[in-house]
Amino acid sequence: MTILLDENLDKRLANQLQAYSIKTVQQMGWAGMKNGQLLQVMKDKFDVFITADQNLISQQDNALVSEIAIIVLKAKTNRLKDHLPLIPKIQQALSEIEKDKLFVFNKQQISCLISSFRTPSMLCSSSC
Repeated sequence: MTILLDENLDKRLANQLQAYSIKTVQQMGWAGMKNGQLLQVMKDKFDVFITADQNLISQQDNALVSEIAIIVLKAKTNRLKDHLPLIPKIQQALSEIEKDKLFVFNKQQISCLISSFRTPSMLCSSSC
């Protein structure tokens, strides 16, 4: 499984997910791209996109978004220390990823919902 970390995340997050092939937006030379363009160029090269951009899904064409799995991290800040508590949930999501399901994570429960537009998205939150 190949994973792309968005430029709004600390690149050291990749060190916590060493079981996977991970690149950052910066490593790919894609820094500064708008979300739609980024999703377009990454869709044939990556299986999963991890970001902290909570508006990403609503801003994009559903057909384009449904071609990749997206994990949205929701934390107090974008600092690594605030994302580290989400690592177990990210690892679980990566092990269960299916492109036809929408996973919503919070501290209390994990819900698995069939998405009406088949968007493979996960919301991992440390503040719920």
